[in-house]
Amino acid sequence: MERTFGDPGSGGDWHETVGRAGFAAKGLVYGLVGVIAIGVALDGGSGGQQAEGQSGALRELAGSGFGKAALILLAIGLAAYAIYRLVEVFVGSASEHGDTEKLERAGSVARFVIYAGLCFTAIGIVSDAGGGGGGGPSKTTSTVFDLPGGVALVFIAGIVVIGVGLYQGYQAVTQGFEDDLETGRMGETARRVMTPLGVAGHAARAVVFALIGAFLIKASVEHDSSQAIGLDGALREVAQQDYGSVLLVVVGLGLLLFGGYTLLEARYRKL
Repeated sequence: MERTFGDPGSGGDWHETVGRAGFAAKGLVYGLVGVIAIGVALDGGSGGQQAEGQSGALRELAGSGFGKAALILLAIGLAAYAIYRLVEVFVGSASEHGDTEKLERAGSVARFVIYAGLCFTAIGIVSDAGGGGGGGPSKTTSTVFDLPGGVALVFIAGIVVIGVGLYQGYQAVTQGFEDDLETGRMGETARRVMTPLGVAGHAARAVVFALIGAFLIKASVEHDSSQAIGLDGALREVAQQDYGSVLLVVVGLGLLLFGGYTLLEARYRKL
């Protein structure tokens, strides 16, 4: 029988510590993105400042007085989250079993890649090596287009990302995220706060992931890598719609609430 990190004698203590530190770092990143998105909306949406994604939020943090010290701590936390997800790929989830666990492991591969990349971005910014940033989703997509079957791969990636968005929406509607929480350890106040934070946060993520997936599909259909966008591009798309500033405030608040939810999740998640 396969042993998970929740089992006695499996080394679960260090895994839990790393995981909780990682979830806290993830929450801080989403909180930063939410705050910046709201700031852009209040600044006029499409003005001089752009809606920033995760990497942009890290660069924004670096510009503050305590930014580099905070970035170092955040990089450590992001590394912890990436390690937690990498271990989960091989060992499995504490809260999922059977076919659901297989899907969770596949998702953990993607999460590892994303947050390991964010960790290296943070390290690069601290060392003044990552300030420029000539890459991004459009450059990555352009590279994929050059591969055999690259257009199909981009199209499939768009479908997958939309699927992730739909799953986030499903989690918001059904409050399924509560299955991952140790509700028995929560006090009354934590229980009352976690549900609305989780619903709003997962709904905001659903909107952002759906936008990213839609533009990946558009990039594949039009064979135009410039159509591919990341989180920052998705927020800019929101800002450019009718009543975009209002929508961006709503999405930004949702991401900020998701950051708050994830900070609480760091304490109460099943690990």
